[in-house]
Amino acid sequence: MVHCEIHGDLCRNNNTLLCKEKKCFYSTKIEERRKDKKKLFKLTKNLIGSNSKVNLPHFTSAELLANKFSTFVKRKTTIIRRKIGSDSPNTTAIFPLMHILCSRGNFTLFSYQ
Repeated sequence: MVHCEIHGDLCRNNNTLLCKEKKCFYSTKIEERRKDKKKLFKLTKNLIGSNSKVNLPHFTSAELLANKFSTFVKRKTTIIRRKIGSDSPNTTAIFPLMHILCSRGNFTLFSYQ
């Protein structure tokens, strides 16, 4: 039983030291980058483990996916326009309808109606 207690004490001590060193290490890294927002953002993104890959839903046709998204945006825009009400001036100019143009699987081209 004594060995178990000694082992537990050593584990707690090591864990405390490890946490203290990690805190010191990361605090130093953050302090070094505090004036450069781009580097600081990159560091925090890496610390959090953020994945920069954009996850699209499963699709077989890029054009179909773009059309589904376009339909979703149109529906949401219509709902927002109704909530704003007809008494608001020129809601069409504020919220133009957007159409996504699909070209070889790239969704970077937009046109407004």
